[in-house]
Amino acid sequence: PNYYAEVEISALDQLDKLSLFPLSSQDDINLLIIGTANSGQFLHPTQQIAIQQMGIGVESMNRESACRSFNLLLSDARLVGLLLL
Repeated sequence: PNYYAEVEISALDQLDKLSLFPLSSQDDINLLIIGTANSGQFLHPTQQIAIQQMGIGVESMNRESACRSFNLLLSDARLVGLLLL
């Protein structure tokens, strides 16, 4: 990847379109993988819909799985972003 963005959130419930703008505005991504400390954390349906309306698919999982999935998809030349919380 040739782009890095910091977002001003520290918890999944703070995630919204505005907080993702730096990530989505620079490079086209069609999938965002969100890595959280706990594997049981998921996006609220309204958050998921808002991100999908940006044209970005979204998946949340624990950090280790998120990093593995990101690297695998990136090696397949997919347009993928990674957000670690």
